[in-house]
Amino acid sequence: MTGDRPLDTDISYLSEIEPPLTTVEAWPGEFAQSTVGQIVGVQLTVTETGIEILLNTTDGQLATPTTSVVGNALIADIPNAVLNLPEEDEFQVAAPTAGIALVTVSTLPDNRVRVAITGSESPPEAEITAQAQNLILSVSPVAPVETP
Repeated sequence: MTGDRPLDTDISYLSEIEPPLTTVEAWPGEFAQSTVGQIVGVQLTVTETGIEILLNTTDGQLATPTTSVVGNALIADIPNAVLNLPEEDEFQVAAPTAGIALVTVSTLPDNRVRVAITGSESPPEAEITAQAQNLILSVSPVAPVETP
């Protein structure tokens, strides 16, 4: 043995090992970058096939929402986001086009935002795309299936 350690070992001494990171701020990579997305604008546009809802952020892309259907409503919950509109706490539009009864965008607890699109007679369908600082929901009303 020469010095403090045998020459044929790859084992580090405790004094040579960096201590573990103990705060989220100290974590490298995506953990350090995981900030809550702020939705600062909501725009609703009527299209040939239904409506388009554009959620605008100031600081990058929003997380992909999880979707579900409750009654006649299509629900999209966006994690790690807050609604920070300049003049209101919630965005709401009643009957923007045929087949869509109500659109709401609201804040939920635990840094989540909910987009709820209620169909007049049945839940609508939506395609969700992310572009730069926008999340776009392209929504089409669905006619109810008639049973004889």
